[in-house]
Amino acid sequence: MALASHVPSTGIPFRDRLSCTKREACEATGLSLRTIHRRIADGSLATREVHGRRLILVPSLVRLIGAGESPR
Repeated sequence: MALASHVPSTGIPFRDRLSCTKREACEATGLSLRTIHRRIADGSLATREVHGRRLILVPSLVRLIGAGESPR
């Protein structure tokens, strides 16, 4: 599934969002929650904590999966 085509209930295309939850990141990419946690731990995914909630910055998620790049 392409990140640009996923439109959450907010009406904002996923790729245009500033952040998402870990579960939304799993849904949008097909990665497991465990993989998302590993990528946060190794610094591959940028996150911010806001009011006790850990949010993933969508641009780092797009970079991680290489969305928009042509397959090799």
